[in-house]
Amino acid sequence: MNEPAKGEADRAIREAEEAVGIARDACESIEEHNPERRALLVTLRVAMLREAGAGLRSAADGLNRAIVMVEEDAASIEEQAAHEATLIEAWKAVKEACGPGASQEAVEEAWLIVLGELFPARSPATFTTDDWAAIRDRAAECLASAYGPRDEAAEDDGAGGSTSKEQSDDN
Repeated sequence: MNEPAKGEADRAIREAEEAVGIARDACESIEEHNPERRALLVTLRVAMLREAGAGLRSAADGLNRAIVMVEEDAASIEEQAAHEATLIEAWKAVKEACGPGASQEAVEEAWLIVLGELFPARSPATFTTDDWAAIRDRAAECLASAYGPRDEAAEDDGAGGSTSKEQSDDN
């Protein structure tokens, strides 16, 4: 929870509890010393409840503000995470773009094609999390532009899927 909002909520709760305690003491004192002043006692109890209610409303407002702040932080973190990736995530995306039956050699070749297309003349050692995300997000697109679309029918029959280039090379 956001610390300032949590602190504000805790403070409001403490103030409400203190107001309830003061009013309770006053009511007990009046009842003990002057039982005929019941109207005053009732008025004090109503005031005590109003004060407690105001304090609790204030605490609830503080908690609601904290919830909104946490939700905004979470959305920002999720958005940032969508724009970041690791080398492993990028590799998995390239491997997936190659198809389920692709050999290790084919995946490595595809990896080099994607890196060359997206980041020519750059070393992977200099890649940032944003660069890995670009690879992850655009691997299939890069391979489709290099080889043409995958043959989904070949994948379905267990043949492992081949690209249009591989098919034309076979002819």
